[in-house]
Amino acid sequence: MKRNIILLLVTVLVVASLSTLFAVPQTLQNMKERKQDKIEISKDAAAIADDRRDVDRLSHLIIRWDRVRKAGNDDALKAIEQKIFAELRQDLKENKIQAAQAGAEAKRSADELKQDRKELKKDKRALKRAQMTDRKIDDIKVAHEKRDDRRDKRDDRRDMKDDVRDAKQAQEILQKKRQVAKELIAIQKQIDARPAVEEGLQMKQRKLLEDYLELSQQEVKLGIIESKEDQKELHEDRRETREDRR
Repeated sequence: MKRNIILLLVTVLVVASLSTLFAVPQTLQNMKERKQDKIEISKDAAAIADDRRDVDRLSHLIIRWDRVRKAGNDDALKAIEQKIFAELRQDLKENKIQAAQAGAEAKRSADELKQDRKELKKDKRALKRAQMTDRKIDDIKVAHEKRDDRRDKRDDRRDMKDDVRDAKQAQEILQKKRQVAKELIAIQKQIDARPAVEEGLQMKQRKLLEDYLELSQQEVKLGIIESKEDQKELHEDRRETREDRR
């Protein structure tokens, strides 16, 4: 009887030790993801502020351009047009970087989902072993971890879907901006080649500038959405870390 009690105590201690040992990699993974989430949130805030400044600058330049155009001051008009094109070039460069970052975040989410699938498979194997040996304590703990992993997998699947969608939208905005910028350059060449400015060309030019501004505003809205998603991911990773410490 005494021997059986000792064996039971040893089994419980071994199970507890193994459970702690297996929990360490996942805890480290959650801490790593949480750190990355904080980096992404910081980048989101900086990108949103930068995008808003870009929108304000471009908006002010368009207003000045329209005012000078109506006044018929050709020299001042050309100077503002040069500033507008410089602004567009810089904006497109920044958009390219942001689109690449969105793609990297989508890849990170895919990697997290892959890790969750590995954890779920490991828990399924552990649960099967526990059921075969009829170890009730281990059985209950592994079943609980399995439920957690299923929820983590579901959350990360949703996060990956959101990040892929955001990356696609960022790329679409970039392509649309490039197309508008290309059309603006073509119109500017036509205007420069004519002895007198044609009202129709300038109206088309103004419409394209407004289209570009609208795309920039869409970009700000997308950045805000991405920031909220990253904050949600951080909350999920904090919850996972707390659960792993139980």
